[in-house]
Parts: sequence; structure tokens; C-alpha cells
Amino acid sequence: MAHYLMLIGIVVCSAGAQVMMKVASKQPFFKLPWLGIMFVALALYGSSYVLYSFVLRNDALSRVGPITTVGVVFLVVLAGIIFFGEVMNAKQIVGCILGAVAVVLLLM
Repeated sequence: MAHYLMLIGIVVCSAGAQVMMKVASKQPFFKLPWLGIMFVALALYGSSYVLYSFVLRNDALSRVGPITTVGVVFLVVLAGIIFFGEVMNAKQIVGCILGAVAVVLLLM
């Protein structure tokens, strides 16, 4: 159970860091708001890396890497749509579907 929670933590922290960098990109560079948001993004990435190292103790890199990467892709795409009004085209939708198929195959 803890293993799966750490995998979820990796995905949420990595995706959260990317969302925070998008938010920071709207701020003036190297000003206080930008620095604060980037600090949060770095903390999230750091947390992700620590969790990743724990997960890799008991699981194969060839399995964990693709699973977490596809999870991050899904969350980042979802955040882009919900928070930033981004729109997906047909190729992007197919790419997400193929990513899901890859994860299912890796878990078999």
C-alpha cells in the first residue's frame, strides 16, 4: 500500500511542480512572487526525487519510470485544461490513450 502511495506522491509532486512553473512564468522574473512560486516548484520536485529513490528500492526502473511519466503527463494535461484553458487536439488525445495502454501493458 505504501508503495502505491509513494507512486502517487511522485506523480502529484512532479505534476504540481510543472504547474507551479507555469504559474511562475506569468510573474516578472526574479521578483518576489516569481521566487516564491519557483521555490515551491523546486520543493515539489525535490520531494518527488526523494520518493522516487524509495520506490526504486523495491521496483524496477523500467517499470516505475514509464508509469510515473505517463501519470505526470495525464495530470499536467488535466491541469492545463482546467487551470489554464488549454485545448487538446486529436494527436494529443491519441498520445494520452497510447500512454494509458503502455501503463496497462507494463502492469500485466
